Amino acid sequence: MMIKKDLFLATLSLDAYNQGYDKNIVHGQTQIGSATKISDSAILDTPSNTGVAQAASFYAVAYDVPGAALVSQGNSPGDSIVISYRGTDDFSLFSPTSDIWSGWITAAGALGPQARLAAEFYHSVKAANPGKHIILTGHSLGGGLASVGWASARPTTASATYQTTDTRFATGRSGHAKP
Repeated sequence: MMIKKDLFLATLSLDAYNQGYDKNIVHGQTQIGSATKISDSAILDTPSNTGVAQAASFYAVAYDVPGAALVSQGNSPGDSIVISYRGTDDFSLFSPTSDIWSGWITAAGALGPQARLAAEFYHSVKAANPGKHIILTGHSLGGGLASVGWASARPTTASATYQTTDTRFATGRSGHAKP
């Protein structure tokens, strides 16, 4: 069964909350529809510095998606990667690593830890998947981080964001960016 591209990307945006650390729903799946999880933000860890993403309350997941499931201009089957950025899940006002201080500040124009990690994750996934078309998605804060990743990759990446803050101050682009 074929579903619309935007609905599929929104579903993958939602699934970022159900993968990695602090999962909302523990479903134990590495496949959502035809999308197969290939990596997550743990790839940003190094032997001497583990838990980098989690320490900044950042999480992203990359999926390999067959071209027939996600038709996009110029794509041939099997050449798409979707990166989904998790949105706000830590509202701690007094924690310096909460989404408020390490993520939301991006909307005000400060490229905080989550913005830096969003761009790093994009570039790590891109380097591990040469020649693949990359689409970024996310909900709320995750949509803003997708826009930051998109701005760091422009013009070779598409972005689909859902209920995001406007990140034009941080990236010079709208939160609902088109390639």
